[in-house]
Amino acid sequence: MRAFLLLLAFVATGCAGKDGTWPSLARRPIEGSRPSAAAVGTPVATAAVVTAPAAVPPPATGAGAAIGDVPAQLATIDRDAENLGTRIGEQRAATAEAAKSAKGTKADSEEWAKAQLELTRLERLGNQLGDLRGKLDGIAGKLAAAAGGGADVAAPLKATGAVIGRVDALQAEYDASYSAASMAATAAP
Repeated sequence: MRAFLLLLAFVATGCAGKDGTWPSLARRPIEGSRPSAAAVGTPVATAAVVTAPAAVPPPATGAGAAIGDVPAQLATIDRDAENLGTRIGEQRAATAEAAKSAKGTKADSEEWAKAQLELTRLERLGNQLGDLRGKLDGIAGKLAAAAGGGADVAAPLKATGAVIGRVDALQAEYDASYSAASMAATAAP
């Protein structure tokens, strides 16, 4: 309790204004200045004008720049999804075996703990699958933006759709296996 009161006093003093009134949401001198100002507390309006650094050339534009790396990204994601599918299958088997061993045991037993661990490992792989789907959504968004700019994205969009289909099928397979494993691993004796 004493530590709480000390913390409360510390936080409250940080909110007080210059004259000690509380709470103060007024700007403090440092909040209205820039690091390049002549002195700390100099308002932004009177600070010296800082020139912008030399302009960096904008990235290349056009269909090639917008979709040029999509095939490589799709190949990587497709390969990752295939590897993840194999790992999910192996983990699904390990989880099912652990859940079968835990069936009828108490929640504090070694078998039950092992089943929970295997279920957690399976869930972690499912999260990685969700990450792949997020990357695919990002690619689809980039292609949509390129199409809005007039680029021909028909071929990369079709390829993206095919990879999304494979990842979604793997996700559905994972969801079904996770539900079954979860019910088996958490079943009360």
